Amino acid sequence: MRRLLILTLIGSAAGMSVAEVSVAGDRIRAAPNHADQLAAQQALPRVGELSGKGWTAGKLKSNMVNGPTSAATCGRERSSSTFVQTADASRDYDSSRSSVSADVVVYKTATMVALDWKHTLGMRDPLSCMRTLIAPATSKTMKLVSLRQESLPPGSRQTRVYRAVLSVATAGRTIYAVLYYGIATHRRGELIVGESTFGDKNANLLADSLRLLKLLSSRAPA
Repeated sequence: MRRLLILTLIGSAAGMSVAEVSVAGDRIRAAPNHADQLAAQQALPRVGELSGKGWTAGKLKSNMVNGPTSAATCGRERSSSTFVQTADASRDYDSSRSSVSADVVVYKTATMVALDWKHTLGMRDPLSCMRTLIAPATSKTMKLVSLRQESLPPGSRQTRVYRAVLSVATAGRTIYAVLYYGIATHRRGELIVGESTFGDKNANLLADSLRLLKLLSSRAPA
């Protein structure tokens, strides 16, 4: 539960989709499409495709959104764009010390995906926005130590990966959680991967996050 809480905390601040953090005034209209939903589900990683052993997969989830987006705008201008979401599939995976979450969101057109990217990640200073949104969720026992955008290899178009380190005080000691949050777009799909591990605050999960994003992109609905 603690791992899921931290992943959700970072994910909601990082602009997972327009449903999470977007320009005030945007709206999402749910228009479920069976073929898109099936494709989104099939795009998710299999347990055997995760790095290491001992993984268990959680239940398949769908979080279709219908209505106005979040009011948390971080100073961005208002808009009146409408995004039509046709599918959403997500799953969480756990091992003894690590967690992975994967989400595939499908929109009606590729143009909507491009506009969503502009509204959520195209702002001048996304890291400041994320820190502002994360701050209320921290506490005396859980603090944000660092947050940065990772440098990616050449050719990583429409891809962002963020790395966060949190400290969690528990039972008289401090445990560090390292989280990677990656988002990419491909055709009509937004592809999201969250990874976390505990104990080693120098852990580097960038290569694996990019590998999983590439895997989801290869299966994204056309």
